[in-house]
Amino acid sequence: MWGSLESHDNIIRQEDVDYRPIRLALYEMGANGSVIEGVDDRVPGIEPGHGEIIQAAYMIHAGKVPASYVRGPRPEFCLVQDTIPGSAAEEGGLRAGDLFWDVDHRSVLRENTGDCEAILAALGRVSVGSTVTVSVLRDGSPLDLTLKRRDGLYGYHYLAVPLLDSEKI
Repeated sequence: MWGSLESHDNIIRQEDVDYRPIRLALYEMGANGSVIEGVDDRVPGIEPGHGEIIQAAYMIHAGKVPASYVRGPRPEFCLVQDTIPGSAAEEGGLRAGDLFWDVDHRSVLRENTGDCEAILAALGRVSVGSTVTVSVLRDGSPLDLTLKRRDGLYGYHYLAVPLLDSEKI
């Protein structure tokens, strides 16, 4: 993306900058994340004081999933990126790479396997001190985990990711 060196410096140095054109471009390319590697002010034809952000885009994907688990027109899954040490998620056995499938066997994901908001809402309805069964896919196989709801968050980070390999595709 071309722009003034000053504007690029703001994007790179400020963590709270929500630069929508970059995010939209990443989404259109199918990328889930990116790393800004620097600014190139030697681009042919660019005016002095301007440059181009050099950015590596990458995609996290859900891996191989049995076709029977894929729902929705755009196959995506809600992927656990990591868990917070000592959290309810870690103690319950949730691991990075797990794909959320269901909560308490209630078919939370009726239409779209990648609906992270539906999973979050279902987990949020569990009262503090109670346990909940979270169904996940781990390496393409179903697994039920029991998490105990504590006061606060369960302690995991998630991301909706595209499905790149399946018996269905």
